[in-house]
Amino acid sequence: LIIGNLISNQITGTSTLAYTDLTCVAQLFSEYTAVAVRADSPIKDAKDLLARLKSDSASVSVAVGTAFGGSGHIALALAAKEAGGTPKRLRAVVFPAFSQGVVAVYGGHIDLVANPHSSFRGPLREGKLRLLAIAAPQRLPGDFAGVPTWKELGVDVELEAFRAIAGPKGLGAPQIAFWESRLRTLSETEDWKQLLAKQSWVNRFAGPEGCLAGMKRQYDQMRIGLTELGLAKN
Repeated sequence: LIIGNLISNQITGTSTLAYTDLTCVAQLFSEYTAVAVRADSPIKDAKDLLARLKSDSASVSVAVGTAFGGSGHIALALAAKEAGGTPKRLRAVVFPAFSQGVVAVYGGHIDLVANPHSSFRGPLREGKLRLLAIAAPQRLPGDFAGVPTWKELGVDVELEAFRAIAGPKGLGAPQIAFWESRLRTLSETEDWKQLLAKQSWVNRFAGPEGCLAGMKRQYDQMRIGLTELGLAKN
């Protein structure tokens, strides 16, 4: 289950299903939204971007995936707000897929692209994009070790996109315990750890209580961002 989509759909009124209508079993792993520009972009770094967002939030365009109000759109809106800009004036352009947004950035048609960090592994290794910042609590390892967090830059933006396993509301304690045990065992295997490393996913395994707390935290973060964008309806 991609928690961010469930939460944003409920807040924007696209769906009536809320995260509280489910029973958390386990949080598996996390990703954090990153923002990137073409390698030769005139936007030098994240501080340059923040200055532009402050002076005129409509001065840069950003490619976001599949719909307005996704994690990339929200993270940039929160950064614009922190910079003293106007999130509602952001020029977000929706693309059906991340790859199409990247192509638009390569072609110089769009200034930025915002998406979960792991999707940038290929373009980053090829040297075609520069990552400006990641909305993570601390720097990520590997390919992303050189990318600052928004918090390092004095911008209080953290947006976690995590994958979880959930069941229907009212799922019994024995069933929850059974699946949590199996998933926890899986999370401790070398195969699982190698998969996370290969995909640049962050190991954030948590049981039912931690999973529910993560959902509440993400709900609060996304609601602030969607309200700033004028998209919150619930």
